This record gives sequence, C-alpha cells and structure tokens, in this order.
Amino acid sequence: SLQKGRLVHRMLQILPDLPAQERPQAARRYAERAARFWPPEPRENLIDCVLSILAHPQLQPVFSGHGQAEVSVMGTLRLDGSDYAISGRLDRMALSDSEVTIIDYKTNRSPPAHEGEVPLAHRAQLALYREILRPLYPDHDFRCVLAYTETGNVISLSHEIMDRSLAELRTK
Repeated sequence: SLQKGRLVHRMLQILPDLPAQERPQAARRYAERAARFWPPEPRENLIDCVLSILAHPQLQPVFSGHGQAEVSVMGTLRLDGSDYAISGRLDRMALSDSEVTIIDYKTNRSPPAHEGEVPLAHRAQLALYREILRPLYPDHDFRCVLAYTETGNVISLSHEIMDRSLAELRTK
C-alpha cells in the first residue's frame, strides 16, 4: 500500500541516525505510533522489512555515519548532442574515500529477483543520478543500489547494466 511505502521511507530516513543497537526498539515505537490502527501482523511485517534493509550486509556503509537521507541532485546531462536538465532526490547517498553509493527505495509488491529483471525506469533513474554526480566525484567508484521495501530485497546494479540503461535511454 501507498501508506506502507511512505512509512518505510520515513523509517529508513530517520532510523540510520540512531546507533544500530537502538534501531529495533525505535522501529517498533515508530510503527506502533504511525501504524497504530493496523492489525498486528502487517505492522510486524513493516518492522521486519525496515530492519532487514537496515541490517543488510551490503548496505552497512550507507547506513553508517557517512550516509545522508533525501539528497537533492541537479545537473545537466548531454545525450546525443542535446543538453537535458536533470533534477531529483536520492533516497540515500553515502560517501567513502573511494566510493559513492546511491540507493533508491522501491515499493513494488513483487520485486525483481536479479538485476536483469529490474525495469528500465528504475535503472535509468539511478543511471541519470550517477551521471550527474560523476563530475563531482571524479576519483570515486559508483555503486547503485535498489532496495525493495515490500520484501527487503536489495539489488546492486553492475556498471554494465548502468551503462546499458543510459544507452537504452538514448534510443527512447
């Protein structure tokens, strides 16, 4: 549901600012307040989803002290000789010495099992953000990640598929 998606987003925005050991209790408090009219089972499900994304091994750098929620990005992208103004908001971005990680939360009911099944719209959005950010971090590697909040699935998109997504956009 839309409401569940919004709650998950909100929880993933605020919980990473807390120490990891405090997140489960905080998630429960938040869900009990924000989803107090829900039956217990969907509410538990909401808490489990959020905590499984927060605990995901690939995402630890993103949810540590280096991550920022809701990062606005703007830039110009040149495609086939034309300039396009692109702006958007990253759900979360983290910066290390060598890597920029950008993460987008998706609320699909039945998430893709692997990157080959990820719809172009989801891939293209991250590919565009990556292109805008690249000039700002020329020495960094980029990691683009989709987190599906309905199930807690996390898919890291390879450089190959990111490049291909941009190429597919060019033919649109």
